[in-house]
Amino acid sequence: MESIAPPLRIVLLGDIRLEAGEARTNLQRESLRRLMTHLALQPRQPLPRKQLAFTLWPDNDPADALANLRRHLHLLRSLLPPIAREWLVVSTQHIVWNAPPECQVDVHAFEREWTTLHEMEAAAELYRGDLAPGIDTDDDILVRREALRQRYLLLLKSLVRAWMDRSDWSRAWRWARLLVSHDPWDEEAVRLAMTAAALTGSRTAALDMYCALARDLERELHVQPAPETTALYHDILHHRLARSMTPDRSSKAPLFIGRDDELQQLVDLMRSAAQGRGRIVFVSGQPGVGKTTLVQEAVRRFGAMDGTSEPRVF
Repeated sequence: MESIAPPLRIVLLGDIRLEAGEARTNLQRESLRRLMTHLALQPRQPLPRKQLAFTLWPDNDPADALANLRRHLHLLRSLLPPIAREWLVVSTQHIVWNAPPECQVDVHAFEREWTTLHEMEAAAELYRGDLAPGIDTDDDILVRREALRQRYLLLLKSLVRAWMDRSDWSRAWRWARLLVSHDPWDEEAVRLAMTAAALTGSRTAALDMYCALARDLERELHVQPAPETTALYHDILHHRLARSMTPDRSSKAPLFIGRDDELQQLVDLMRSAAQGRGRIVFVSGQPGVGKTTLVQEAVRRFGAMDGTSEPRVF
């Protein structure tokens, strides 16, 4: 069954552009790019007109900021594909990007919860670069950008470990190279990449990676790599790294990333229930965001911490 192309796709990772079928629209003006980014990241949410104007033009007086917003809204509407122009709802008090769920935003797709390796790799492919590149003076965008970057690095580490657990060294090495290219100062990432490289037969690449790290640390910080990184280097150098690492395949738990606060809260509530202090808990959210997976992971973690079998779920 063929998938139906979305009426509009908004790219915010690595670029800012609109895609409708074969047509692509790049937004050139920075203020217009900022406006589109704010709207796309908050679909179907009424944004106060004054607040949005002051966010985009904080150094202008209120009247000028509102006038700028009015002109940019008119320009943005003219650049939108005809089908999407009615989604930009403007009133005297609020601005709403009223796009339907079929309108794809790469950030939202990237932020969905993942439970399989296929979903994780698909999410990693979505991350083509930082959020809204070129926008460096908007605090809201900068905070979201860093959160997305950290999520991406965590995803890459999880992919490397998952493929190593399955003894698929070439796939682990593919994601490990990408991980180190984005975060070359993370020694845990470097160790993962060194291990994956060595186990694919790229022993020279693994050793070169350590030498580059040691050189950079000495030049920039006047320190040496961590002892465990150096120990791994010597293991690879002297052919002591076992290729037949035995992966732990005993766990059938799905892969799960993020939601640490929510998971901990659910685990604490389960612990209270086990001690006779039960209560009703509602987990709400949009369809497809991972509510069931969140509860299943919390149940699994509670069972693992308690040292008994997992609670029954009906």
